[in-house]
Amino acid sequence: FIGFDEIHLVPEVELSGFGDVDWVAYKFEKNEIMDFCGMEIMADSTTQTGELVKAWKDFFSRNLSDRYGYGMNTYNTIKLSFTQILNKGQVFEHWKKYYVWILQDVLFSNLVERFGLGISKGVRKGEWIIFATVTMERKGNTYVVKPNEMFSSSINELLKAYNRVDIPSIEGFIEIIKRKANLNKF
Repeated sequence: FIGFDEIHLVPEVELSGFGDVDWVAYKFEKNEIMDFCGMEIMADSTTQTGELVKAWKDFFSRNLSDRYGYGMNTYNTIKLSFTQILNKGQVFEHWKKYYVWILQDVLFSNLVERFGLGISKGVRKGEWIIFATVTMERKGNTYVVKPNEMFSSSINELLKAYNRVDIPSIEGFIEIIKRKANLNKF
C-alpha cells in the first residue's frame, strides 16, 4: 500500500460486528479497489468535562482563569483504544492489510510503557498494526502537528501485554486499603 501515488480517503467505514473505522485510505484503478488500510486517530481525553467546557467558554469570552479543575484521562484513553486495536486489528491482520493508529508521541510512549508492548521501530514485514506518531512543535503562541516516527507490531505481540509479570504484592494492596479506610489509627 505504501508508495501509491494516488490515495483516497473515506470516513467512518463500518467493520461488521467490530464498530467503525475512523478512516480508510484506498487506491483504486478502473473502479476496483486495489489496496486499502484502516486508520484511526487517537487523542487523549479529559476528566471533569464541565470544567473543560468552562475553560472553553472563558477562552472565547477572553476571561481566562489561571487554573481549571480538569485533567488528562490518559489511562482511560489507552484502555479503550487498546481494546479497539486488538479487536479491529485482528481483522486487518487476517486480511493482511495495514491498520494504522495516528497518535501523539507522548501518548504512544505511555501506551508502550504502561503495557510493555512489543513494538518494532519502522514498518516490519508481517506486522500489520502500525503506529504513526506525531509531535507537537511550538511555533510562537501555537503548536504545529508534525509527523514523527512509525512503529509496527502484531496482534500476538500486543496480546502479551495481558501476561504481565509485575504483579503488585498483596501486602502492599492491603496497606493501601488500611490507609484509605483510616485503619492505621487503631
